[in-house]
Amino acid sequence: MKNMFMLAACISFNSIFLSAQIPVFIDPTGTYTLKGDVKNNRIMTTSGEIRVLMIDSENIAIYFFIAKGYPGYESASFTDTLHYTENKVEYKISSDADCSIMFSFRHGEAEITQTYSDPQGCDFGKGILTSSVFEKSSAEKPVIKGMQKHDGGY
Repeated sequence: MKNMFMLAACISFNSIFLSAQIPVFIDPTGTYTLKGDVKNNRIMTTSGEIRVLMIDSENIAIYFFIAKGYPGYESASFTDTLHYTENKVEYKISSDADCSIMFSFRHGEAEITQTYSDPQGCDFGKGILTSSVFEKSSAEKPVIKGMQKHDGGY
């Protein structure tokens, strides 16, 4: 009886420990939006869009756009192919940059966070990129293209 209890305890411990270590895989394919607050026909707070297409089990194509809102409407965007692991991708402007943007995908949302040593923030300009949660607005495969017209895309 004592051995059965120990066996059950070990199995329970292992299943709890392993499930805490390995996140459930999330296919991030889709469109995520961050809607800014509108007042007097002006977008007053941060707004943006993320489009993600799963290329294979380890890579995604991503389009990211974010705008600060009134009064300056400063914005930033990029299109890239990134390595996807544990439901996250990290974007760096260059390999030696001391700044990165982390995209963490969960069911129905994507959260962006930024790490940097320069308060200008990843060359996007001060205050444009803030930690935010984008809600998934579509699970359809999006078109991934940059802001400029070009051939290709995924």
